[in-house]
Amino acid sequence: MLRREAAAAESAAAPTKGRRANMGKLVTAMALAAALGMLGALGGCASGDGSSVRVGEAAQSQAAAPSDETQGADGAQAGASGQDAEAAPDAQVADVVPAEVIEARAQGTVVTFELNSSDAAAGLGAQLPLSADVSNYSSNEKIFYPPKALDCSDAPAAEGGAGTLAYYEPWGNVVMFYGDYAPNPDLYELGRAVSGAENIAGLSGAVEITAVG
Repeated sequence: MLRREAAAAESAAAPTKGRRANMGKLVTAMALAAALGMLGALGGCASGDGSSVRVGEAAQSQAAAPSDETQGADGAQAGASGQDAEAAPDAQVADVVPAEVIEARAQGTVVTFELNSSDAAAGLGAQLPLSADVSNYSSNEKIFYPPKALDCSDAPAAEGGAGTLAYYEPWGNVVMFYGDYAPNPDLYELGRAVSGAENIAGLSGAVEITAVG
């Protein structure tokens, strides 16, 4: 009797133990699957981060590398700058003012002067035409005052005799000599009379100074 009851109890307990074993295996399998899923997700993130870094580095490399169009534009600008630099000397040459011929006319009396190439002579020519009152000074010159002072930095010293057109810098007056004169360090030559030098002494009153060539 006791043996039959023990055998029955063992038979009843056997299915319960089997179910417990199966449940344990299921839980282990689910845990393993979850772990594998997490590892896969982590691997995907790591792979994605690496790709992003590579894409970012490629974009930076493309941004840093100059395009062919940019290089072409820079080359064109450099070429234009070089041409401008080469053209500069020609522009400077073009700024040089050539000598010109002017006339001093008063009451039918005309004296023609040829200006030299100094800046002072060019400065006088740039103020023409002008009307000025001519005055006697000493016994060998006629003088008048131009509206603007002249730059004598490159003007030669006045050393000629009668017929010299000069500029006395301290007073700012133009001098027309009809006789000899002593050299003066402040007296600069602007030109020479090429016609009518003998008429300088007869100039008086308002004189018209004009460019004729």
